[in-house]
Amino acid sequence: MAGFETLLALLLASTALAVAARRLKMPVPVVMVLGGVGVALVPRRHLLEIDPDLAFGIFVPPLLFNGAIGTSLRGLRTNVRSVLRLAVGLVIATTVIVAFVARTFVHALDWHGAFVLGAIVAPPDAVVALALARALRMSRRTVNVLEGETLLNDTTAFVVYRLAVRAATTGAFDLRTAMPLFLLVAGGGVAVGWVVYRIVGFMSERLEDPVLETVLLLMTPFAAYLPAEAVGASGVLAVVVAGILLRRSSPLLVPARARLQGRAVFSVVEFVLNSLVFILIGTELGEILRDPHASPVAEVLRATLIVGGTVMAVRLIWVFASAYVPRVSRRFRERGPIASFGNVAIVAWTGIRGGDSLVTALAVPHLTTLGTPLPGRDLIVATTFGVILLTLLVQGLSLAPLVRWLDHTSDRSREAEEALARRQMIAAGDALLERRQLDGDLPEVVIERVRRKHREQSELETDLKIDDRGRTFAAVQRSLELEVLRARRSAAVQLQYDQVIDDAVLHELERELDLEEVRLENGDVPDQT
Repeated sequence: MAGFETLLALLLASTALAVAARRLKMPVPVVMVLGGVGVALVPRRHLLEIDPDLAFGIFVPPLLFNGAIGTSLRGLRTNVRSVLRLAVGLVIATTVIVAFVARTFVHALDWHGAFVLGAIVAPPDAVVALALARALRMSRRTVNVLEGETLLNDTTAFVVYRLAVRAATTGAFDLRTAMPLFLLVAGGGVAVGWVVYRIVGFMSERLEDPVLETVLLLMTPFAAYLPAEAVGASGVLAVVVAGILLRRSSPLLVPARARLQGRAVFSVVEFVLNSLVFILIGTELGEILRDPHASPVAEVLRATLIVGGTVMAVRLIWVFASAYVPRVSRRFRERGPIASFGNVAIVAWTGIRGGDSLVTALAVPHLTTLGTPLPGRDLIVATTFGVILLTLLVQGLSLAPLVRWLDHTSDRSREAEEALARRQMIAAGDALLERRQLDGDLPEVVIERVRRKHREQSELETDLKIDDRGRTFAAVQRSLELEVLRARRSAAVQLQYDQVIDDAVLHELERELDLEEVRLENGDVPDQT
């Protein structure tokens, strides 16, 4: 029971930390990690012992899946060059440069250990990046680029890491295997993700119970991740592919009630898992600081500052260079508009390391193939944890002010697209009512009633997107409708209190009122992101 009680305590602590972070206007992931560090430093504490590799397999797949569901496939295609430069080029460049810097200035590491360290700290953390990007309401293009990078860079990092560890444990390095291994890992992940998408889609078409639909959705990321990892493919890429494909098919495949329920469940799951993974990162960092057998603190601090500074500098130089240097060529300028300085700066600064690097560092073998201790392993692990904490504190705490300062571009494309979609939806509804009236198989009074309601709703939705005056009227109307709904809810609850209606009747009425209230509240203020 001690482990279960600790888990409950961590969940309560995460709720308190989330409240504190919002009141302090600090990024929630950063506060969670710092809270975990504080818990780990408390003497005689009884923490939940969990294998980090197991924690990664439990926490990361559903969080990545939820991120993939919200990822724009069009955004990925539009920014494919930027995404590949970050997810492939930057990971490789960071690995090589960190290895050379570490070998030059951290004398306790040989070349093999330096390359292992470089491969570990090369990829930014997907969970942290997506959580911050969406919490800080960055511009759509910035979010699209960060989503694409963080959802794809793990595949590159995994291949580079495997090659580096193989060289460190065997003393042999064969660059010729890098590209075939990368294609095998990436292609296998894509294949597994596609197969899972087809299976889940087939089952969804035959399920009629929203609860079963939600359970199936919760199991999907594990169904993609575990088989892919078992065959040596990229589990992360398998989860991403399955999530993106299912998101594209869900509007017509998944019933509305199941979709509402699934979103609500995933919101809770996302908060719980995000909270636990960030706190566990903090507790592991705290354990490194408490470990008397770890590398000397001064040595770890020096290595952390050198490697962490290099990681941040390489990303800044790479992102700005890849965004602006190619524009010197006229051929590149003709491909599209140049990215704004604000977008480029935010992408360059969103390079926070987290759970991915943590798990990879702890997975470094203790022994070589000859049975001798792997040189510098303790320093590699300690430095990795130091870099995670450094990027969280430096970049994580400064990212929100940077976004507020730089990300002020007015992106109206989403509003225009939504207005177009609303007009098309209204036209489709009008056309259907016209056809049904011509069929003559429905009473005119029913058709007129539906047409009147459809027209009123159409006017409301159109007014909401036309101009400030229309938005004002729409907001006032929605506010009044919400007051009416609340009055109806109070009347229904009073009837239940007076035992005039049964609890089951109240629950059904509440469900209808909840759906309508959610619809009104979602449209009360136009989304400007």
